[in-house]
Amino acid sequence: MRKLLLRATIVVLFWIILWSLAAYFISSPLLLPSPVDTFLAFLNLIVSIEFYYDVAATFWRCLIGMLLSSCFGILTAILSYISKTFRSIISLPVNFLKAVPVMAVIIYGLILLNANNVPIMACFLMCYPVVHTNILAGLDYLDDELLEMSKLYDFPKKTVLRYIYLPSLLPQIKASVSLMAGLSWKSVIAAEILSVPAFSMGYRLLEAKIYIETDILFAWIIAIVGLSLIFEKSISVLVGKFDIKEYSGSKIFHIGTHHLENSEISPISKIDSLPEVKLTQVNKRYGDKEVLKNFSMTFEAASITAIMAPSGKGKTTILRLITGLESPDSGSITITPPHSKLSCLFQEDRLLPWLNVFDNMAVALNNQSIDSDKAAALIYDMAEKLEISEALHKLPLQLSGGMKHRVAIGRALLRNAEVLILDEPFRGLDAELKLRLAERLKPYLSSRTSIIITHDNENVRNFADSVVTI
Repeated sequence: MRKLLLRATIVVLFWIILWSLAAYFISSPLLLPSPVDTFLAFLNLIVSIEFYYDVAATFWRCLIGMLLSSCFGILTAILSYISKTFRSIISLPVNFLKAVPVMAVIIYGLILLNANNVPIMACFLMCYPVVHTNILAGLDYLDDELLEMSKLYDFPKKTVLRYIYLPSLLPQIKASVSLMAGLSWKSVIAAEILSVPAFSMGYRLLEAKIYIETDILFAWIIAIVGLSLIFEKSISVLVGKFDIKEYSGSKIFHIGTHHLENSEISPISKIDSLPEVKLTQVNKRYGDKEVLKNFSMTFEAASITAIMAPSGKGKTTILRLITGLESPDSGSITITPPHSKLSCLFQEDRLLPWLNVFDNMAVALNNQSIDSDKAAALIYDMAEKLEISEALHKLPLQLSGGMKHRVAIGRALLRNAEVLILDEPFRGLDAELKLRLAERLKPYLSSRTSIIITHDNENVRNFADSVVTI
C-alpha cells in the first residue's frame, strides 16, 4: 500500500512539475495558467456556496438519469427475455442509441425540453442501452440447471427471484452501474454546457470560457474530474458490498450457529401414502440418437430400486422423464397417486454459488411449514451424517468436488418428497466413505419410493431392494 501511494505521489509530482515548466515557458496565463494560479482559483471555488449548489444540481441530474435508465433498461430487458417479438422491435432503438453522438441527443433535447431537463434526458438516453444490453445478456446466460432445480424443488417465485435471478444478474448489474457512473457524469455536464440550466457545473465551464478566465476554467475541470472519480469510486464501493462473501448462520431461516449445535435432532419425516412410478412403452430420442425404445418399468411403492447401465444408455433420461423436466416422444409415465412430490440428486451438483452449505441444504426446506429450530436440527443432523459439519458456513467455491456432491445429496434427502431419485449418489467418493454413507442414508431411502441411477454395482446391492440392468 505504501509503495502504491509513493508511486502515485511521484507520478502526480512529475506532471505538476511538467505543467509548471510549460506554463513558465508559454508565459501567458490566458493560454496556460500555472498550477499555483489554478490552485488558488480552486480554493476560491470551494469556499463559495454557489459551488455546492452547482455540484448538487449536477449530481442530482446524474442520479435521476441513472435511475430512469436502470428502471427502463431492466423493464425492456425482461420483456426482451420473455418475448422474441419485443426483442426484435426494441433492438433497433437500442442499437441506434449506442451509435448516436451525445451532442445529437443534447441538441434534440434543447428543442423538446427546458434547460433543467435536457441533461437528464441526455443521461437517460446514453445510459439506457448499457443497462438494457447488460441485463439482457445476464438473463440469456442464466444457469438453466439452477432453474430446473428450483422448479423440481417447488421454489416459491420469491425464492427463485431472490436466490437465483438476482444473484445471477449481479455481475451484469455491477457492470451496468460502473459504466453508467462515468457515462452519466460526462453526458450531464456536456448537456449542461449547451442547455445552460440555472445551477450546473457545465454552465460554469462555459462561463469561464466566455470571460476567458482560464485559471477558473482549469479549476472547474479539476473539480469535475475529482468529483467524477469520487462518484465512480462511491458507486464501486456500494456495488462491491453485494459481492459473494463467506457468511455464518443462514440467510433463509435467520438462525445462527448456536442453533445448529443446541437443537434436538428431529426424526425422518413420515409419509403415509407412498406412490408407485410406472413407465409404459416410453420412447425418447435426441435428434438421430434413440435413447429409449419401448421402455417399460414399474418402480414399486416404498421400495429402493437401482437402475444400472453403461453411460449413454438412457439412465439420466429416465430421471428427467420421471421428474417432468422432459416429455417422452411417445408412451406414458404415471405416478400413483398423482401430484406426489419428487426430490432429485442430479448428475451435476447444482449448488447456488452465493449461498453457504447450510443454506444450500436449507432451500429444500424453504417451502415447507417448518420452524427455524427444526430446520437447523435437520440440516445439522444431515451434515453430520454426510461428514460435512465443518463446512456448513463455507461457500461451494471453497469445497472439494466430493464435498459439493455430498451437499447436493443432503439437499435431495431433506426435501419431504414421496419419490426420491438419485443419479450417481456415490460419484467421486472413496470406498470407505461410500460404505459409511450407504449405511447412514438407507433410512432416508427406505422411507420413500426411491430410484437410484448408477453404474456402481458393488454399493447399490448393499441396500437396494431390486437392481434393474438396462
